[in-house]
Amino acid sequence: MKIDLMTRAFASGGGGTIYYVVAAYLQSALGSYGESLSAIEVVVCFRGGKMKNGSLQRMYDEYHSRFLPSLPYLKFARKKRRFYLTYETEVADATLLDRRDFLSADLFRQALTELAQRFKLLDARIKKADKFDVARYHADVTKLAAQAPRTDAELQALKLKLDAENEARRAALSEWDQLEVEWEDFHPTARQLLDSPFFWDVCEEYSPHGNDTGSDTLSNFLDWNERNAESAAHMFAPKLLARWGVPVVDLGTVDTKAVTHLLQDNAHSVAVIDDVLIAIAFAAIKTRGFCDEKTKKLALAAIGRERMPASIALRGWTKPEERLRTLGLIQEALERVPKSLTTPSSARRRKGS
Repeated sequence: MKIDLMTRAFASGGGGTIYYVVAAYLQSALGSYGESLSAIEVVVCFRGGKMKNGSLQRMYDEYHSRFLPSLPYLKFARKKRRFYLTYETEVADATLLDRRDFLSADLFRQALTELAQRFKLLDARIKKADKFDVARYHADVTKLAAQAPRTDAELQALKLKLDAENEARRAALSEWDQLEVEWEDFHPTARQLLDSPFFWDVCEEYSPHGNDTGSDTLSNFLDWNERNAESAAHMFAPKLLARWGVPVVDLGTVDTKAVTHLLQDNAHSVAVIDDVLIAIAFAAIKTRGFCDEKTKKLALAAIGRERMPASIALRGWTKPEERLRTLGLIQEALERVPKSLTTPSSARRRKGS
Protein backbone atom coordinates (compact mmCIF):
# COMPACT_ATOMS: atom_id res chain seq x y z
CA MET A 1 0.00 0.00 0.00
CA LYS A 2 1.44 3.34 -1.06
CA ILE A 3 0.96 6.21 1.39
CA ASP A 4 1.48 9.76 0.12
CA LEU A 5 1.28 12.29 2.96
CA MET A 6 1.63 16.05 2.79
CA THR A 7 1.17 18.75 5.41
CA ARG A 8 -0.50 22.09 4.85
CA ALA A 9 -0.91 25.32 6.79
CA PHE A 10 -1.92 28.77 5.65
CA ALA A 11 1.63 29.91 5.07
CA SER A 12 3.41 26.64 4.37
CA GLY A 13 3.08 23.18 2.92
CA GLY A 14 5.07 20.11 2.03
CA GLY A 15 6.11 17.27 4.25
CA GLY A 16 6.88 17.91 7.92
CA THR A 17 9.58 15.60 9.26
CA ILE A 18 7.34 13.79 11.75
CA TYR A 19 4.67 13.20 9.12
CA TYR A 20 7.27 12.09 6.58
CA VAL A 21 8.31 9.36 9.01
CA VAL A 22 4.67 8.44 9.68
CA ALA A 23 4.05 7.87 5.96
CA ALA A 24 7.33 6.03 5.42
CA TYR A 25 6.72 3.83 8.47
CA LEU A 26 3.28 2.78 7.26
CA GLN A 27 4.31 2.28 3.66
CA SER A 28 7.28 0.11 4.62
CA ALA A 29 5.11 -2.30 6.61
CA LEU A 30 1.69 -2.35 4.96
CA GLY A 31 1.03 -4.92 2.28
CA SER A 32 -1.65 -5.41 -0.34
CA TYR A 33 -5.29 -5.55 0.76
CA GLY A 34 -7.07 -5.95 -2.54
CA GLU A 35 -6.90 -4.92 -6.14
CA SER A 36 -9.29 -1.97 -5.81
CA LEU A 37 -7.01 0.31 -3.79
CA SER A 38 -3.27 0.71 -4.21
CA ALA A 39 -2.57 4.17 -2.76
CA ILE A 40 -3.90 6.66 -0.22
CA GLU A 41 -3.07 10.34 -0.64
CA VAL A 42 -3.35 12.27 2.63
CA VAL A 43 -3.15 16.00 3.31
CA VAL A 44 -2.91 16.95 6.99
CA CYS A 45 -3.98 20.57 7.60
CA PHE A 46 -2.87 22.77 10.51
CA ARG A 47 -4.36 25.84 12.16
CA GLY A 48 -2.30 28.94 12.73
CA GLY A 49 0.78 29.98 10.81
CA LYS A 50 2.53 33.29 10.41
CA MET A 51 1.01 35.80 8.03
CA LYS A 52 3.94 37.44 6.28
CA ASN A 53 1.90 40.15 4.59
CA GLY A 54 -1.10 42.09 5.85
CA SER A 55 -2.74 41.97 2.42
CA LEU A 56 -3.29 38.24 2.96
CA GLN A 57 -5.61 38.71 5.94
CA ARG A 58 -8.65 37.74 3.86
CA MET A 59 -6.99 34.53 2.67
CA TYR A 60 -5.87 33.76 6.24
CA ASP A 61 -9.39 34.26 7.58
CA GLU A 62 -11.00 32.16 4.84
CA TYR A 63 -8.53 29.32 5.37
CA HIS A 64 -9.54 29.14 9.05
CA SER A 65 -13.22 30.06 8.84
CA ARG A 66 -14.22 28.26 5.63
CA PHE A 67 -11.65 25.75 4.42
CA LEU A 68 -10.75 23.99 7.69
CA PRO A 69 -14.39 23.65 8.84
CA SER A 70 -15.22 22.05 5.47
CA LEU A 71 -12.95 19.09 6.26
CA PRO A 72 -12.61 16.17 6.13
CA TYR A 73 -12.52 15.81 2.36
CA LEU A 74 -12.86 12.31 0.95
CA LYS A 75 -12.68 10.94 -2.57
CA PHE A 76 -12.30 7.39 -3.83
CA ALA A 77 -11.03 7.45 -7.42
CA ARG A 78 -11.79 3.86 -8.34
CA LYS A 79 -10.31 4.00 -11.82
CA LYS A 80 -7.01 5.16 -10.37
CA ARG A 81 -7.30 2.82 -7.36
CA ARG A 82 -6.47 5.82 -5.19
CA PHE A 83 -8.18 7.31 -2.13
CA TYR A 84 -7.84 11.01 -1.29
CA LEU A 85 -8.16 12.19 2.32
CA THR A 86 -7.72 15.71 3.68
CA TYR A 87 -8.32 16.49 7.35
CA GLU A 88 -7.49 18.99 10.08
CA THR A 89 -5.14 17.72 12.75
CA GLU A 90 -5.58 18.20 16.47
CA VAL A 91 -2.04 17.06 17.27
CA ALA A 92 -0.33 20.44 16.90
CA ASP A 93 -0.68 23.84 15.27
CA ALA A 94 1.26 25.20 12.30
CA THR A 95 4.32 26.12 14.37
CA LEU A 96 5.29 22.44 14.21
CA LEU A 97 6.00 22.83 10.50
CA ASP A 98 8.52 25.59 11.20
CA ARG A 99 10.67 23.22 13.27
CA ARG A 100 12.86 21.70 10.58
CA ASP A 101 14.15 18.18 11.27
CA PHE A 102 12.26 18.12 14.59
CA LEU A 103 11.39 14.65 15.87
CA SER A 104 9.34 13.73 18.92
CA ALA A 105 8.26 10.18 19.69
CA ASP A 106 5.25 11.50 21.60
CA LEU A 107 4.01 13.63 18.69
CA PHE A 108 4.83 10.82 16.26
CA ARG A 109 2.59 8.42 18.14
CA GLN A 110 -0.19 11.00 18.41
CA ALA A 111 -0.01 11.75 14.68
CA LEU A 112 0.00 8.06 13.81
CA THR A 113 -2.93 7.30 16.11
CA GLU A 114 -4.94 10.20 14.72
CA LEU A 115 -4.24 9.08 11.14
CA ALA A 116 -5.31 5.53 11.99
CA GLN A 117 -8.65 6.91 13.20
CA ARG A 118 -9.04 9.06 10.10
CA PHE A 119 -8.39 6.07 7.88
CA LYS A 120 -11.68 4.64 9.14
CA LEU A 121 -13.43 7.24 7.01
CA LEU A 122 -12.63 4.89 4.13
CA ASP A 123 -15.21 2.43 5.41
CA ALA A 124 -18.18 4.41 4.13
CA ARG A 125 -16.71 4.62 0.63
CA ILE A 126 -15.52 1.04 0.23
CA LYS A 127 -18.10 -1.35 -1.19
CA LYS A 128 -18.11 -5.13 -1.09
CA ALA A 129 -17.63 -5.15 -4.84
CA ASP A 130 -14.39 -3.18 -4.39
CA LYS A 131 -12.58 -6.29 -3.16
CA PHE A 132 -10.59 -4.51 -0.48
CA ASP A 133 -9.99 -6.10 2.94
CA VAL A 134 -10.86 -3.09 5.10
CA ALA A 135 -10.81 -5.01 8.39
CA ARG A 136 -7.32 -6.41 7.82
CA TYR A 137 -6.06 -3.02 6.70
CA HIS A 138 -7.32 -1.30 9.86
CA ALA A 139 -5.95 -4.12 12.03
CA ASP A 140 -2.48 -3.75 10.53
CA VAL A 141 -2.48 0.05 10.92
CA THR A 142 -3.61 -0.28 14.54
CA LYS A 143 -0.87 -2.83 15.21
CA LEU A 144 1.78 -0.55 13.71
CA ALA A 145 0.55 2.35 15.84
CA ALA A 146 0.86 0.19 18.96
CA GLN A 147 4.41 -0.82 17.97
CA ALA A 148 5.55 2.74 17.24
CA PRO A 149 8.77 4.02 18.88
CA ARG A 150 8.34 5.27 22.44
CA THR A 151 11.56 7.26 22.76
CA ASP A 152 13.11 9.96 20.59
CA ALA A 153 16.22 7.80 20.15
CA GLU A 154 14.12 4.93 18.82
CA LEU A 155 12.32 7.27 16.46
CA GLN A 156 15.59 8.69 15.16
CA ALA A 157 16.87 5.16 14.53
CA LEU A 158 13.65 4.33 12.68
CA LYS A 159 14.01 7.41 10.50
CA LEU A 160 17.58 6.49 9.55
CA LYS A 161 16.44 2.97 8.64
CA LEU A 162 13.54 4.26 6.55
CA ASP A 163 15.77 6.85 4.85
CA ALA A 164 18.19 4.11 3.81
CA GLU A 165 15.37 1.92 2.48
CA ASN A 166 13.86 4.82 0.55
CA GLU A 167 17.23 5.80 -0.91
CA ALA A 168 17.86 2.25 -2.09
CA ARG A 169 14.39 2.04 -3.63
CA ARG A 170 14.78 5.33 -5.49
CA ALA A 171 18.26 4.43 -6.69
CA ALA A 172 16.76 1.49 -8.54
CA LEU A 173 14.31 3.75 -10.39
CA SER A 174 14.91 5.93 -13.43
CA GLU A 175 14.84 9.69 -12.97
CA TRP A 176 11.37 9.79 -14.52
CA ASP A 177 10.01 6.93 -12.40
CA GLN A 178 11.24 8.67 -9.24
CA LEU A 179 8.76 11.48 -9.94
CA GLU A 180 5.78 9.09 -9.67
CA VAL A 181 3.67 11.24 -11.99
CA GLU A 182 0.12 10.08 -12.65
CA TRP A 183 0.35 10.46 -16.42
CA GLU A 184 -3.33 9.72 -16.96
CA ASP A 185 -4.09 13.14 -15.45
CA PHE A 186 -2.30 14.89 -18.30
CA HIS A 187 -2.37 15.30 -22.06
CA PRO A 188 -0.72 12.51 -24.09
CA THR A 189 1.83 14.93 -25.58
CA ALA A 190 2.68 16.72 -22.32
CA ARG A 191 5.72 14.60 -21.49
CA GLN A 192 7.09 15.09 -24.99
CA LEU A 193 6.59 18.87 -24.80
CA LEU A 194 8.08 19.10 -21.31
CA ASP A 195 10.81 16.54 -21.83
CA SER A 196 12.88 17.21 -18.72
CA PRO A 197 12.03 15.81 -15.25
CA PHE A 198 12.61 19.33 -13.94
CA PHE A 199 9.19 20.45 -15.18
CA TRP A 200 7.42 17.62 -13.35
CA ASP A 201 9.37 17.59 -10.08
CA VAL A 202 7.04 18.79 -7.29
CA CYS A 203 9.98 18.80 -4.85
CA GLU A 204 12.03 21.24 -6.97
CA GLU A 205 11.19 24.69 -5.60
CA TYR A 206 12.09 26.44 -8.85
CA SER A 207 10.01 24.24 -11.15
CA PRO A 208 6.68 25.70 -12.35
CA HIS A 209 4.66 23.61 -9.87
CA GLY A 210 7.29 22.90 -7.22
CA ASN A 211 6.71 25.89 -4.92
CA ASP A 212 3.58 26.18 -2.77
CA THR A 213 1.92 28.73 -5.07
CA GLY A 214 2.65 26.69 -8.18
CA SER A 215 1.45 23.45 -6.61
CA ASP A 216 -1.82 24.98 -5.41
CA THR A 217 -2.33 26.66 -8.79
CA LEU A 218 -1.96 23.36 -10.65
CA SER A 219 -4.39 21.60 -8.32
CA ASN A 220 -6.99 24.35 -8.70
CA PHE A 221 -6.47 24.58 -12.46
CA LEU A 222 -7.12 20.85 -12.88
CA ASP A 223 -10.54 21.31 -11.28
CA TRP A 224 -11.31 24.49 -13.25
CA ASN A 225 -10.18 22.93 -16.52
CA GLU A 226 -12.72 20.13 -16.24
CA ARG A 227 -15.48 22.71 -16.58
CA ASN A 228 -13.66 25.27 -18.75
CA ALA A 229 -11.66 23.23 -21.24
CA GLU A 230 -12.53 25.59 -24.10
CA SER A 231 -11.60 28.80 -22.24
CA ALA A 232 -8.21 30.47 -22.55
CA ALA A 233 -6.09 29.33 -19.61
CA HIS A 234 -5.21 32.87 -18.48
CA MET A 235 -8.88 33.50 -17.68
CA PHE A 236 -8.39 31.37 -14.59
CA ALA A 237 -5.79 33.75 -13.12
CA PRO A 238 -8.10 36.59 -11.96
CA LYS A 239 -10.52 34.06 -10.48
CA LEU A 240 -7.82 32.31 -8.48
CA LEU A 241 -6.18 35.55 -7.34
CA ALA A 242 -9.53 36.96 -6.24
CA ARG A 243 -10.24 33.77 -4.29
CA TRP A 244 -6.89 34.19 -2.56
CA GLY A 245 -7.47 37.88 -1.88
CA VAL A 246 -4.51 38.98 -4.00
CA PRO A 247 -5.04 42.36 -5.71
CA VAL A 248 -4.65 42.08 -9.48
CA VAL A 249 -2.22 44.53 -11.07
CA ASP A 250 -1.17 45.00 -14.69
CA LEU A 251 -0.36 41.38 -15.45
CA GLY A 252 1.50 42.13 -18.65
CA THR A 253 3.77 44.99 -17.65
CA VAL A 254 7.54 44.58 -17.99
CA ASP A 255 8.42 48.24 -17.64
CA THR A 256 11.22 48.44 -15.09
CA LYS A 257 9.96 51.60 -13.37
CA ALA A 258 6.38 50.35 -13.22
CA VAL A 259 7.45 46.98 -11.83
CA THR A 260 9.70 48.67 -9.24
CA HIS A 261 6.74 50.75 -8.02
CA LEU A 262 4.55 47.66 -7.86
CA LEU A 263 7.17 45.84 -5.83
CA GLN A 264 7.50 48.76 -3.45
CA ASP A 265 3.72 48.87 -2.93
CA ASN A 266 3.15 45.13 -2.52
CA ALA A 267 6.05 42.83 -3.28
CA HIS A 268 4.27 39.73 -2.01
CA SER A 269 1.28 40.17 -4.33
CA VAL A 270 3.55 40.62 -7.35
CA ALA A 271 5.46 37.47 -6.40
CA VAL A 272 2.25 35.45 -6.07
CA ILE A 273 0.90 36.80 -9.37
CA ASP A 274 4.11 35.94 -11.25
CA ASP A 275 4.24 32.42 -9.84
CA VAL A 276 0.56 31.92 -10.66
CA LEU A 277 0.92 33.08 -14.28
CA ILE A 278 3.88 30.77 -14.88
CA ALA A 279 2.10 27.88 -13.17
CA ILE A 280 -1.07 28.38 -15.23
CA ALA A 281 0.88 28.37 -18.51
CA PHE A 282 2.51 25.07 -17.63
CA ALA A 283 -0.73 23.65 -16.26
CA ALA A 284 -2.23 24.36 -19.69
CA ILE A 285 0.65 22.59 -21.42
CA LYS A 286 0.32 19.58 -19.14
CA THR A 287 -3.47 19.25 -19.40
CA ARG A 288 -4.14 20.56 -22.91
CA GLY A 289 -0.94 19.93 -24.86
CA PHE A 290 -0.59 23.60 -25.79
CA CYS A 291 -0.53 27.11 -24.31
CA ASP A 292 -2.68 29.79 -25.94
CA GLU A 293 -0.99 32.96 -27.08
CA LYS A 294 -2.17 35.37 -24.37
CA THR A 295 -1.48 32.91 -21.55
CA LYS A 296 2.00 32.42 -22.94
CA LYS A 297 2.52 36.18 -23.25
CA LEU A 298 1.50 36.79 -19.63
CA ALA A 299 3.78 34.00 -18.37
CA LEU A 300 6.72 35.42 -20.36
CA ALA A 301 6.00 38.83 -18.81
CA ALA A 302 6.07 37.20 -15.35
CA ILE A 303 9.42 35.61 -16.17
CA GLY A 304 10.73 39.02 -17.24
CA ARG A 305 9.62 40.59 -13.96
CA GLU A 306 11.20 37.81 -11.89
CA ARG A 307 14.52 38.43 -13.66
CA MET A 308 14.60 42.10 -12.69
CA PRO A 309 17.18 43.02 -10.00
CA ALA A 310 14.49 44.63 -7.84
CA SER A 311 12.46 41.43 -7.88
CA ILE A 312 15.47 39.23 -7.17
CA ALA A 313 16.36 41.40 -4.18
CA LEU A 314 12.87 41.15 -2.69
CA ARG A 315 12.01 37.52 -3.44
CA GLY A 316 14.53 36.11 -0.97
CA TRP A 317 15.40 33.08 -3.10
CA THR A 318 17.98 30.88 -1.34
CA LYS A 319 19.80 30.36 -4.65
CA PRO A 320 19.10 33.35 -6.91
CA GLU A 321 21.60 32.22 -9.56
CA GLU A 322 19.84 28.86 -9.78
CA ARG A 323 16.48 30.59 -10.03
CA LEU A 324 17.73 32.68 -12.96
CA ARG A 325 19.04 29.54 -14.65
CA THR A 326 15.73 27.70 -14.26
CA LEU A 327 13.80 30.74 -15.50
CA GLY A 328 15.81 30.31 -18.69
CA LEU A 329 14.69 26.67 -18.95
CA ILE A 330 11.09 27.68 -18.29
CA GLN A 331 11.18 30.39 -20.95
CA GLU A 332 12.76 28.10 -23.55
CA ALA A 333 10.11 25.43 -22.97
CA LEU A 334 7.29 27.97 -23.05
CA GLU A 335 8.45 29.53 -26.31
CA ARG A 336 8.61 26.22 -28.18
CA VAL A 337 5.22 24.73 -27.23
CA PRO A 338 2.32 25.12 -29.68
CA LYS A 339 -0.29 27.83 -29.22
CA SER A 340 -3.08 25.46 -30.20
CA LEU A 341 -3.75 21.83 -31.05
CA THR A 342 -4.01 20.54 -34.58
CA THR A 343 -6.41 17.83 -33.42
CA PRO A 344 -10.14 18.53 -32.86
CA SER A 345 -9.96 17.94 -29.13
CA SER A 346 -8.61 21.04 -27.40
CA ALA A 347 -8.08 19.55 -23.98
CA ARG A 348 -7.71 16.31 -22.13
CA ARG A 349 -9.88 15.98 -19.07
CA ARG A 350 -8.85 14.13 -15.97
CA LYS A 351 -10.31 10.71 -15.53
CA GLY A 352 -13.14 10.66 -13.04
CA SER A 353 -13.63 8.38 -10.12
